[in-house]
Amino acid sequence: MRFRDLFPKKYLSADDFDRSFTATISHISIDTMNDGTKKPVAHWIEAGRKPLVLNKTNATLLAKIAKSDDTDDFGALTVQVDKELVPLRGDHVMGIRLHPAFVKDEIEDELPDPDDKKKPGKKKAA
Repeated sequence: MRFRDLFPKKYLSADDFDRSFTATISHISIDTMNDGTKKPVAHWIEAGRKPLVLNKTNATLLAKIAKSDDTDDFGALTVQVDKELVPLRGDHVMGIRLHPAFVKDEIEDELPDPDDKKKPGKKKAA
């Protein structure tokens, strides 16, 4: 048995998942941490996911996606949850980073229209 399995944590950490996943925020709460500080925490609509304590980087990204700095507007945002090396006190550790999740329609809007007969790079003569 792994040591971390003996002492489960309440909040999501980079050790809790091997692959990135997409999740939808249900709401943001302000929770009191063990050291007495209060921090914003993202809760997920998807059952079984641990809530994520938001750092400034991830909270700022949510504000940009929501186009609002009001955490009440973060509900229903769908994000990609990844882990990556992040700087921490002169070292690099695995941390959680949120990214905008792309919806199929948004991706299709960015793709060129296959019925468009124009050849890229060529302009019509005037």
